Amino acid sequence: ELTSSSRNSFLEIYQWANRNEAPDVAIRAMVAACDNQLGILPSTTELTHLMIHLAETGRNDDLTAVSDGLFQREAFSNVLINNAIYLREVTGNSVPGGVEALTFISKKNPHVVGFQTAKILALINRERFIEAHRAATEVIQQHEIDDLPAAESIILAGAFRLAGRRTLLSQNQLEARFENLMQAEREAFEPWFAEKPAEEE
Repeated sequence: ELTSSSRNSFLEIYQWANRNEAPDVAIRAMVAACDNQLGILPSTTELTHLMIHLAETGRNDDLTAVSDGLFQREAFSNVLINNAIYLREVTGNSVPGGVEALTFISKKNPHVVGFQTAKILALINRERFIEAHRAATEVIQQHEIDDLPAAESIILAGAFRLAGRRTLLSQNQLEARFENLMQAEREAFEPWFAEKPAEEE
């Protein structure tokens, strides 16, 4: 079965483990399934939930293994690749070539804010603050920051702040949005706002 052209037995083990509430087995099986070129993987939503779980529980090695497998197998799926790179960036495990991949995805989908902000996050993580600010400026010219989800709005505000510009959100707005983040996101974004930049306008 492992050498079949149409089946991925690791995926079957993953599904069995999920049904039988064996999360460690499920994760190990999905890591192997993503690395196996056979068979269709679960939906983007299910894979994203798995990667979020890995990020939230600090299983960075498993997150890396799953995402690396997806980069090989699912390169055509813009949403899945974006989500995988975003979660790697949030957990401080940057993807080599991540900025370039996200730039390509965001150019193909210029109106998808989540693709734009994932690229901005990757730029910030590499301390390319001027480029991050330029990209954030383009986003807020098309979208009201108050209407965006918490993570997206905080990334945009962070890009402005780290470039020494006026923060786009008040302290109260920031605090409210931080309440809606995953723990991994909070830990990644909080240092951006810890000290007032000396050149802030």
